[in-house]
Amino acid sequence: MLNALFRSGRTVLPRCSGILVRCESTIRSLQEDLPAVRSPELLPATDYPDPCNFNYTAIMDWGLYKFDADLFKFHEVLTVDEWIELVGRGEVIESELNDMDYNKVLSTSEITTKVMERISQLGLFKLRIPTEYGGLDYNDTACAYLHEILGICPSIARVVGESEEMGVMLLKKFGTLEQKETYLPRLAKGQSFVSMAFLEPGSTMLDANSYRKTNAKQVGDKFIITGRKHWVYNAKFADVFLVFATHTAQDDTGPIQLETIFLIDKNTEGVRVHSPVKKTWFRGLDLCEVIFDEVEVGFDRIVGGMGNGFKVLREVIKQNRTSTVSECSAAMKRLVHDITHRIKDDNYAKSLPALRHIEVALGEISCLAYAVETLAYYGASRNDFYAGADMTIETWLAKIFAYQALPDAIQIYFNAIGKHGFNPGTFVEELVLNAHYYPVLDDSIYDLKLALMYEIIPYIAKQLGTKLKLTKLPQDYPVESFQLRLRQAGALTFVRGLGLEEYVCLNVFGRC
Repeated sequence: MLNALFRSGRTVLPRCSGILVRCESTIRSLQEDLPAVRSPELLPATDYPDPCNFNYTAIMDWGLYKFDADLFKFHEVLTVDEWIELVGRGEVIESELNDMDYNKVLSTSEITTKVMERISQLGLFKLRIPTEYGGLDYNDTACAYLHEILGICPSIARVVGESEEMGVMLLKKFGTLEQKETYLPRLAKGQSFVSMAFLEPGSTMLDANSYRKTNAKQVGDKFIITGRKHWVYNAKFADVFLVFATHTAQDDTGPIQLETIFLIDKNTEGVRVHSPVKKTWFRGLDLCEVIFDEVEVGFDRIVGGMGNGFKVLREVIKQNRTSTVSECSAAMKRLVHDITHRIKDDNYAKSLPALRHIEVALGEISCLAYAVETLAYYGASRNDFYAGADMTIETWLAKIFAYQALPDAIQIYFNAIGKHGFNPGTFVEELVLNAHYYPVLDDSIYDLKLALMYEIIPYIAKQLGTKLKLTKLPQDYPVESFQLRLRQAGALTFVRGLGLEEYVCLNVFGRC
């Protein structure tokens, strides 16, 4: 069954984790249900440079696996010259990360102002900013490549990702000309940082209705904003916040509630940033509570138009956060590098389990890394090739696969290395602590929840003999359109193939 993904070498394929067995049906369902995947512009996966200098064919030296690269193909959206420039930038970034001693960042649980300045000097905060504002204007494929390099330090990767994928993209797509001219050049130079502020006490990323408590009261030609925002990324360094707030307006039927996003400078009177929240995961990424106490802003601070807050937020979320998939791939490659390094160290090698057991682990983790990396480039290149198209389905399918594969790879790693694999203050410790929190960081899981509710849960409910109760959707949510996209993307086949029925049963019905 696995022959479509990789072929066994001298021996019969040994045991493998359940998710590997599901790789074939996953990729096949995407290829069969999306005709564009078979277009002549596609190239084999191995034609893409590997930022981690990871040689998949080296695994064949163990005599266990041979990968079938023809299964995974991408749209070529970068020229040779663009790749050369990108690879050169990637080498500089990797060298700087090593000089920065990212292990110290992990162990001290802090990203200092000096580290932020060095990240800015590398151009990592201007990846998606248009060139006319001093940015690099990289596409998703280029960003996927660079985030695979950044994946060696998850905290730094998320500091960059949360800034450029959320705040910068929102201003870039929905900001007024005046807002862009004021803020984007400063962001590109690293003179300013932007943070999204939309979650509130007691709210979750899965429930949009629960972060509409912050109020914006209209008084003449101004708004008075009052409320508290939790889990604001990079708030300690941010100079400006994009704040989601509700307000009341009048139409022909009477008062109506609207959601709008406001651009608020940190130095505005009434804005207070509390100390970062203590946490065990993504320890270098600051999460703070921000208080807005009767903050006055004008109509010129509205982003995306009055009453379009939820629409704007969803539009930005659905096209982004793809970089986390690349980071998961980098993490798994790092595990393989760690295992091979230990094998070469005589002191470690004497205490390791049987070599054959380690060979199997290397093959299994490499297969997972290959599949996740492929889906990262697959989703990114489709975003670039079909610019402006709705890629929600492809994006979250890749992320859900990656979020399942990473914990699997960690388990395989510890089965092979044993207690010798976990050392405090190292990449492996950070990876273990972070692995289960990628979905928590991912706002687009809200779309996944809706997809499961309307396409997959009925199927599972029938199997369980359970009466189905669906949560009420926002009035403006395009249910029919989303269902159609699900069918076009073969999502039902995908989710069943990944064995996510168990996930849905546990999280929705509380049992399996």
